[in-house]
Amino acid sequence: MVDSIKQITTISTDVKITFLNETISFESLSDDNIEAKTEIGFSTGFTEPFTIAINSRYLLDFLNTINNSEFNIGLNEGNLPFILSDENFKTVVMPIVI
Repeated sequence: MVDSIKQITTISTDVKITFLNETISFESLSDDNIEAKTEIGFSTGFTEPFTIAINSRYLLDFLNTINNSEFNIGLNEGNLPFILSDENFKTVVMPIVI
């Protein structure tokens, strides 16, 4: 996941993340006409697409802090704060309104 996010941040630090049933896609949010998009295969359990937009720095900081490759995302709605947590660390992330 870290590599996918880093690829997008070369264009923009603001990233739109879309959770689909079997994939998670990362897309740059840039004011320019430059786009970057990548996705990873992961069974999310979502039956309908769920989209959030965040400053990728918050997600990368969390992923670089934890020691596990598994973590929890406590999502509410696309425009509400959400929690990223693992066994030893928890943080709240405020999304960007798109």
